[in-house]
Amino acid sequence: MKKLKHLFSLGIFSVVLVFGLLTTGCDNGSTSSDATPDHILVSTATELGYVGRGTANPDPYKGWTLDANYKLTANIDMSGVSNFTPISPWVSDDHPHFTGVFDGNGKTISNLTVNSAGDAGLFGYVGPGCTIKNIKLTNVDITTTWNAGAVGGGRGTFFNCVVIGGTVKSIGFEGGYGSVGGVFGWNDEGTVENCYSSNLIVINGDTDSSVTGGVVGSSGTNSTIKNCYASGTVQVSKSYTVKNGGVGGIVGTNWSSGSVLNCVALNESITGTAGNIGRIVGWNSVTLSNNYGRSDMTGGSWTSNANSIDGADVTTTNAETENWWKFNLGWVWGSSESAPWKWDSSTKLPKLWFEN
Repeated sequence: MKKLKHLFSLGIFSVVLVFGLLTTGCDNGSTSSDATPDHILVSTATELGYVGRGTANPDPYKGWTLDANYKLTANIDMSGVSNFTPISPWVSDDHPHFTGVFDGNGKTISNLTVNSAGDAGLFGYVGPGCTIKNIKLTNVDITTTWNAGAVGGGRGTFFNCVVIGGTVKSIGFEGGYGSVGGVFGWNDEGTVENCYSSNLIVINGDTDSSVTGGVVGSSGTNSTIKNCYASGTVQVSKSYTVKNGGVGGIVGTNWSSGSVLNCVALNESITGTAGNIGRIVGWNSVTLSNNYGRSDMTGGSWTSNANSIDGADVTTTNAETENWWKFNLGWVWGSSESAPWKWDSSTKLPKLWFEN
């Protein structure tokens, strides 16, 4: 358990949010003509690899620190990078972590491959005060022995994030207690809002414990998961032994003072070898409200209740109707960061405002 000490820690963390940084920051390695004084602009796979690495970078990228603000200005294909090192990898609880802003700006990062121990994803471990938003990942291949989430995990604010296609997987290790989610491995003291995963396989193969969710693996202290959905498969290959392990279509384990609100699990299946399995949340100790689960989902025997771990039933026919989402969930429809949802007539599901 001590290897996941940071996941369940209730310690006090300093909050650092940088509103303005480096008046020359956007010229520090960025040549885009739309540079702004409060964001460093990122447009290539090489530049993505420099984010947050500070003095370890070559000139002129040494100002690309963990407390800076970043914005994508182009779609980035990562197929030329065989194994990306996560931004802000976890080293220890008191090691510096990402506390700035990463604005995906509606751009797509495709073909991201991460194979590492520890917290694996685009980001590893992000700290209090950070914001990750408006980002789309496609065709991901994330593998770790510990925590995994395609976008990352930690204690920040995450909104308008989407992951479509691929695999997020923990192969586990002896005595390990890993947390795996399609979008975020874990969230503590933070918010995940207006996010979804689609056509994604989420697998947890931990030896002793499995905490696995279609959107978030584990959600804890003062955390909120809101207005999210998942469609895909959640699998657990081995049984888990801790009492608060769980496998869910949205969140694996919702513990302490976390909330899951207005979410929809459209997963084809959720499978596990033992313990707590639910359409919305596998194991829950706190607030669930107005959640829905696919009525023909396989993997368990579900009890329909909007405020339970299984959520209320929704048929695939209803879920493919725009009006059902508008009138049952209270999501905000529009064409902006604050009104992020619109209808995709090809998939017959909601998508985010920046998606084509």
